Amino acid sequence: MRNILVLCENNAGLSIMIEAAINAKGGLGWNAASAGHRVAPQFNRYAILAMREAGLPMPKHMAPRGWHHFATAASPRFDIVLTLSENIAWEEMPDWPGAPRLLHWALPDPLAVPATADERLETFKIVLELAGAKVETLLEDEHRAERLLRQANDNVAGNGGSSRRYGT
Repeated sequence: MRNILVLCENNAGLSIMIEAAINAKGGLGWNAASAGHRVAPQFNRYAILAMREAGLPMPKHMAPRGWHHFATAASPRFDIVLTLSENIAWEEMPDWPGAPRLLHWALPDPLAVPATADERLETFKIVLELAGAKVETLLEDEHRAERLLRQANDNVAGNGGSSRRYGT
């Protein structure tokens, strides 16, 4: 099982949508969680509606969480920490258990554009679709890298545990 932590500013919209997409598309090989830097009091209703319409599972947590929730000795070890906000500096983050790879995705903020309620929901659905495509690419890339690593390890193990060197 590989763990990924998705971070945004307030853990109310984009991060929970990506958490749900990873958990839905990643199968049994991935476990996603999400958190925010400055926690919102509740999830964004348009994010929840967009997730429902897309058939994505709701987050396991019932309210937005702060990222310090995952910076304890009892926290899972993360393989990847993914940020979604330009306002989060790597230096501000706590030390994560393990040595996760740090990634950043620049996705549009569905709340940044003035819109009516109907337009707002449509904006969330479009951003969720973009995020879903990025999730699929990430999972494919990780699967490919894992397969290549296993193959390389099998090749080394097949040589009695040592690799052959050519040249001088």
